[in-house]
Amino acid sequence: DSFFGRYTIDYAVLNNAGTFPALWNTAGFNHNQFLTLGETHIFSPAFLSTIRISYSRTNFQLENTYERDFVGPQYSLVTGLPMGSIVMPPFTNLGGSQVLPTEHIQNIIDVTEDLFYTRGRHALKFGMLGNRYDIGNLHWQYVTGQLNFPGLSAFMRGLHNAYNSVLPGADLSRQFRFYTWGFYAQDDVRLTPRLTINAGLRYEFQTTINDIHGKNSRFLHFSDPTQTYSLGPSLQNPGYKNFSPRIGFAWDVFGNGKTSIHSGAGYYYDVGNSGAALFILPIAQPPFSLYGSFSNSNNTSNVIQIPLDYTVPGAGKAIQTLNYYIQAPQSLQYNLTVEQQMPLGIGLSVSYVGYQGRHLWRFWEANPFLPSVVTNGVKAWYPFLCNGAFSATPCTGGATQTPNPTYHRINPNYQMAIMETTDSTSTYNGLQVLTTKRLSGGLQFQGAFTWSHSTDATLGQAFNTEGCGPNQLPLDPFNQGNNRGRSCFDRKYNFKLSLLYHLPNLRSENFAAKLLRGWWVGNIVNVQTGPPFTANLGGLDRAESGLFSNNRSTVDRVDLGTDTVTKTLPVGGSTVTYNFIPFDKDTVITGDPNHWFNPLMFRLQPAGMLGNAPRSLLTAPGLGTWDLSVNKDTKVSFLGENGSVEFRAEFFNILNRANFGTPSSTVFTGTLTDPAGASEAPAGASLANPLGTVGRITYTTTTSRQIQLALKLIF
Repeated sequence: DSFFGRYTIDYAVLNNAGTFPALWNTAGFNHNQFLTLGETHIFSPAFLSTIRISYSRTNFQLENTYERDFVGPQYSLVTGLPMGSIVMPPFTNLGGSQVLPTEHIQNIIDVTEDLFYTRGRHALKFGMLGNRYDIGNLHWQYVTGQLNFPGLSAFMRGLHNAYNSVLPGADLSRQFRFYTWGFYAQDDVRLTPRLTINAGLRYEFQTTINDIHGKNSRFLHFSDPTQTYSLGPSLQNPGYKNFSPRIGFAWDVFGNGKTSIHSGAGYYYDVGNSGAALFILPIAQPPFSLYGSFSNSNNTSNVIQIPLDYTVPGAGKAIQTLNYYIQAPQSLQYNLTVEQQMPLGIGLSVSYVGYQGRHLWRFWEANPFLPSVVTNGVKAWYPFLCNGAFSATPCTGGATQTPNPTYHRINPNYQMAIMETTDSTSTYNGLQVLTTKRLSGGLQFQGAFTWSHSTDATLGQAFNTEGCGPNQLPLDPFNQGNNRGRSCFDRKYNFKLSLLYHLPNLRSENFAAKLLRGWWVGNIVNVQTGPPFTANLGGLDRAESGLFSNNRSTVDRVDLGTDTVTKTLPVGGSTVTYNFIPFDKDTVITGDPNHWFNPLMFRLQPAGMLGNAPRSLLTAPGLGTWDLSVNKDTKVSFLGENGSVEFRAEFFNILNRANFGTPSSTVFTGTLTDPAGASEAPAGASLANPLGTVGRITYTTTTSRQIQLALKLIF
C-alpha cells in the first residue's frame, strides 16, 4: 500500500484603485482550497487498485468600493445604496460596475476508484467517479441602478434614454446542488506484437439541479402567452442515456518501431458543466428575481426622477432565464496519426483531427418581435402603419400613423428574454504536423504547424462572454443557420517553433577558449493568422427585432454591397463623394492599420431588416513574434564542484514587429433614416456615410522589442 495527501491554499486580492475615475474602483478576492487523499493497493503483479477522495472550494467575490460616501439623495439611484452605474458614451461604468457586487462559492467533493488488471493479451481498466456539487451564486446586477444617456449633452440636462434597476423584494442569491456519476470499462488488446486495439465504454449522468432553499422556477412554455412561470427545477434532467463508446488502434507498420499509425474515435458527454449558465438565474428569473428595464423613446421630455420609479409599466418583465428542456452537450471526436522516425534523431508526426459538437450551450433572444413580412426567407419588421402601409420608421409627409397590430413580441406579457439553451453546434477539422529532434550535436527543436478551420452557431454559457464582442451575437432568432460562422478562436494557420543550439566548445584552456566556451541560444517563434470579426452597425437594432434590449441598443450587422455607385453625401457642414463598390472577399482587406478593410463594400441595410453580412466575415491582422535568448554558462571552481555563472541576454519580439489588434468593426452609426433625413424605403440598401473610425486599429496585442539581461550564480 502507498498513501498520498496534498492540501493547497491560494489567496489573491484585487484592488484596482488608481484607475480612472479614482473615486470608485473594483475590489475583491479569490480564496481557493484543495484537499486530495489517495491510496494505492497492489493485490498482485497483475491487479492494482487506486482510490482518491478530494475536496475543492473556490470562493470568488467582487464589489464596487468608493473613496467617499456616495450614499444620499444627491447620489443614490436607489434609496440607501451607493451611487449606481451611469452609461454615457464613451464612458460605460461611471459610478461603478452595474454587475457588482457578485459572489460565487463552489464546493465539490469527489470520489474515484480505478482498477487495473492484466491477463494475457488484455490490459483491463475499470473505474467510477462521483461528484457532489454545491454552487452558490449572488449576482447583484443593477442592484444600485443603471442610467443610460445618449451623450454628454443629454447627461448634462438629465435627459436619460433608459434605466435598469432591481425591483424591491428581489432575492438574488441561489445555492444549487446536484450530483454526477460516471462508470467506465476499457480493454487494450495486444492482437499481435505490432497491433493493439483499444475499446472502451463510459456511462455517466447527473441528477436534477435544484436550489436547496426551494427558490426554483422555470418557463415550461415561454412562447405561449397563456402560460407563465411555474415553480420547480429550472432545468430538466438532461437524461440518463449518456453512453460513450471509444475505439482506437496502434499499428507498428514494419515491425521495426520506426513507422506507426494510430487512430481513435469516441463519443463524449459534458456532464455537470453548467455553472456559468446558472449565474443568470439570480438576475431576472421570476418570481424570485426581478428587475426593470425601461426605455424613453422621447428623451426631450423625460427628466429622470430619483429614486428610480418602479411603477413604470413593464417593471419585472425583462427576463434572463434557462431553457428548461436542455440536453447534455456532446461531441464526436476522431483522429488519425502517422508517425515516422527520421535520421539524425528527428521524429515526424502528421495528424488529421476532427470534432463535431452537438447540443452546445449558447444564449439567444427567446422573445423577439415577430416579423411582419417574410419574403423568400428574408424577414422584415414594421412597427408602424402609414396610411395602412407597413413602415419601419415613423410616418412623414402628413401620412396617418397607427401602430402595426402584428408587431409584438412572441410573448407580449414580457419584454426581452435572454435565454440559455443547448442547441448550438460546432465543427473543427485540422491538419497537424509535428516535428521534433532530440538533443544531438548541440541541436534540439520542436516545430508544430496546424492548418485548421472551426465553425459554430455561436457559443457561450453566459450572455456575450466568449470574447468576440459583436461577432458572437446570434442576431437571427428564427434561423440559427444565419448565425453560423467562424469560431472566435478560429485561426487558419498556426506555426510554433522552439529551438535550442549549443555552440561547439573549444578544447583548450587558454583565455580565448574559455571566453568562447559554454554559449548557447534559445528561440521561440510564433506565427498565426488573425481572428475573425464582423462588419456591423453600431448602437442600434435597425431591424426593429428587439434582440437583447428594450431600448433598441443591440448591435446589428450590415449589408454586402452588390453594385457600383458614386454618391455625394453630407458630412458636417460640407459634402464628401464616395465610390461604393461590390463586396469582394479577396480585396476587402486592405492591410492598412488605419483602414484595415474597405467600408465602401458595405451598405446600410433597409430599416426593419437584418443585415446580410455573414458572421465572422472578415479577418483581423495576424501575429508574428520571435523571442531570442543568448546564454553563456561558465564553470567557476570557487563556487564548488557544480558552481557556475550563467549569463542571459533575452530579446522579446526581437524583430520589433507591430502585431496589430482587431480594427474598429462599426461601419455605420445607428440610424433609421438615410443621410438626407427621409424615411427608408422597404427595399434596397442605403448609401450612408461610413464612420471615420471604421477599420482603424488602435492597439497592439504584443509589446514592442524588450531586452532583458540576467546574471545567475549556481552553487
